[in-house]
Amino acid sequence: MKPRYFFFITALILIPIIVLLFFIFRNKEQQNNLTPLPTPTPVSINQQLGNYAIQKTFPVNGTKQVTLQQPVTLSVNQPITTNDFVIEIEPNFQHTIDTQGKTITITPTEQLQPGTTYTYKLRYKDGSFSDPYSFTTQGIPPTSTPPAQDNIPQLEDQWNRISQPDLYLQNRMPYQTSDFSVKGDYTPTPTEHFFFTVTVQTTQGKQAFLDWIKSGKAFIGMHSATDTFHGKDGVDPYIEMIGAEFKEHHAQAEVDCINQDAKNPACKSLPPTWHLKDEIYLMKNFERSKVHGLLMLDKHPNDKTPGDYPIAWCKEYGKGRVFYTSLGHREDVWTPNTPENFKRENPTDVSELYQKHILGGIRWALGLEDGDAKPQVSPGI
Repeated sequence: MKPRYFFFITALILIPIIVLLFFIFRNKEQQNNLTPLPTPTPVSINQQLGNYAIQKTFPVNGTKQVTLQQPVTLSVNQPITTNDFVIEIEPNFQHTIDTQGKTITITPTEQLQPGTTYTYKLRYKDGSFSDPYSFTTQGIPPTSTPPAQDNIPQLEDQWNRISQPDLYLQNRMPYQTSDFSVKGDYTPTPTEHFFFTVTVQTTQGKQAFLDWIKSGKAFIGMHSATDTFHGKDGVDPYIEMIGAEFKEHHAQAEVDCINQDAKNPACKSLPPTWHLKDEIYLMKNFERSKVHGLLMLDKHPNDKTPGDYPIAWCKEYGKGRVFYTSLGHREDVWTPNTPENFKRENPTDVSELYQKHILGGIRWALGLEDGDAKPQVSPGI
């Protein structure tokens, strides 16, 4: 082969190889000199750790019920190399760690404690740590000091509270078992508050129940809670407790509820005027000077005659607290998740606000949140 052909063929082979190697080394150099991404949003975290920029964490210092189906995730700015990070959690819980691409996923494999704040951080292979991140599980935290094992009466009391509500209440209220029937949903761990429904079977039982509320307990009523114990001779003691008595209602109507106390837990999530459609109760035996108004109409729901039409209120009853809202007849007021064959006439945000309205009232009645209960109107006005 002539020399000139040899050099020509050699050049054809070597030049593509040299160009290919140039781009390979250039790309590798760029990977080794990655710069952190700019801070994405105010709620994201951007911290340099080794060659990585941590971009965000979920959830971020918020209250979130973390379950086996809701893992905690961290994202960084480049694919993660195996064994670059170690996760440290306090208090520790059993978990799995999965690294895929640019994401680290921490999945609990055991039930987390309710109402507990967990803090976790990344330790890079060079020994440096990330900032601590935290989340708080929802619910009531477990008792910090469990009852002494030798305190048998207290243990029996806690057990009765969970498993035998009739017996638990019978030990605390002056009524006979035949005066009441009791139903409720109970958690497997004793908590400060629990919910039950009571069916009053005798006059003595009703008075005992009212006395129980007056002693410092909570009463929460929705919609038809005012449509019972209609007094034949004067106002029934139950009506005096709840604050009003159902008189009548007309066709369901679209109304504008006026928010009377935007600071109250039952109303703080509601707009100044809340538009919805529902069956609106008209009341009797209602006195503004005896309740703290929360929601009202300034005109009749149907014929629009100007007036004072109460919708929701709270009040003190002895040492107890009473919260009542007359809203809640329609299914699409109660829940955003109506069946497919249900014709919604309220948008889903009405249901979401209604649930916040009720939850706020419950929290106020249980003393978990503060709120004014003084009547806005003096007696005689």
